[in-house]
Amino acid sequence: MALRETYEKARQHKLLIWVTIVFAVSFVLIALFLSYLVFTYPVNQVSQYGITNATEKANLINQYRTTSIQFIATLAQILGGIAVGIGIYFAWKNLKIAQEGQITERFTRAIDQLGNDKLEIRLGGIYALERIANESEKDYWPIMEILTAYIRENSSLESDNIKHEDIKNQNKISLDIQAILTVIRRRKHFFEFGEPDRLDLHRTNLQEANLRGATLKGADLRGANLQGADLRDTDFSNTDLIMGKEADLQGANLRGANLRMADFQGANLINADLRKAFLLGTYLLGADLQGAKLQEADLMAAYFRGADLMAANFQGADLRGANFQGARNLLLDQLSRVRTLKDTKFDEEILISLKEKYSDLLEAPSELEQSFKDLQKYEEQE
Repeated sequence: MALRETYEKARQHKLLIWVTIVFAVSFVLIALFLSYLVFTYPVNQVSQYGITNATEKANLINQYRTTSIQFIATLAQILGGIAVGIGIYFAWKNLKIAQEGQITERFTRAIDQLGNDKLEIRLGGIYALERIANESEKDYWPIMEILTAYIRENSSLESDNIKHEDIKNQNKISLDIQAILTVIRRRKHFFEFGEPDRLDLHRTNLQEANLRGATLKGADLRGANLQGADLRDTDFSNTDLIMGKEADLQGANLRGANLRMADFQGANLINADLRKAFLLGTYLLGADLQGAKLQEADLMAAYFRGADLMAANFQGADLRGANFQGARNLLLDQLSRVRTLKDTKFDEEILISLKEKYSDLLEAPSELEQSFKDLQKYEEQE
């Protein structure tokens, strides 16, 4: 970096020398030209007319000289403007180099702070990097990569074979990890709109993290632990519905997460654990939920149109007002163990079968019945 700065300064210095030489030669040539224009040119022009009257001849020469002086004044203004422009250009160039040097210095200092043992210093480094990312477009994506790498390094799941039952015993995310997630929530770009690649947070422990309202389009969250996380209004959507652009939450643990009004359009939720998650009004158009665990999840008014629900487990889920019209691979057996299907929308064929076999599910459970179910659930947990 220092070598590059030295090279840039040497290049600027050499350019300045050449500009000075060109300016000096130009000044001499212009001075000679102006001298001719004021003193020689008027006399030569008038002499062609053959005027013998001295007074008339002098007046005409003066008129030519006045015109020449006006021309010179105009030319001087133009040259002065050019000189000012050159000065401004070099001043701007020097200022830009100085600013880049300052950003480089701040960047290096912030990276050093990330490795400090003291939490407050690490937090300072994180927010310093956020500020640099907002000021310097070329440093934006490298900073996002550094911050997500920091999460993967310092908040990773210990083993690829970890069980969901053991995840609850892990430590929740630290303050510095949450600070980075806050930076991600506030960032100004997202995948394919200012970001050349997807955010890589796979196999990370983000238990009870606050990512409310974040844009996580195309994010790699495979196997991530988002148990109990606040993901309200979070955007995981792939509006193009093209493979390779979707948010990947395959095998992610979203147990007990708050997913109210989140957008999972086209997202990959294969084998994701959504047990006891709160999905009120969640948008799941075209999402892949094959093998997803949705036991006891609150799916009121969730939108499943076009979603692939093969082997998805809805046991004990509240599906009031949900929309399953157009959902794929949804079997009647999957709906037989839900909590309620009151006001839920289905394709005509499934709705007829439900009325024939499980008509009681189409009504809201009574308070006594619900209390009995809750008691059974409590006893099972014990």
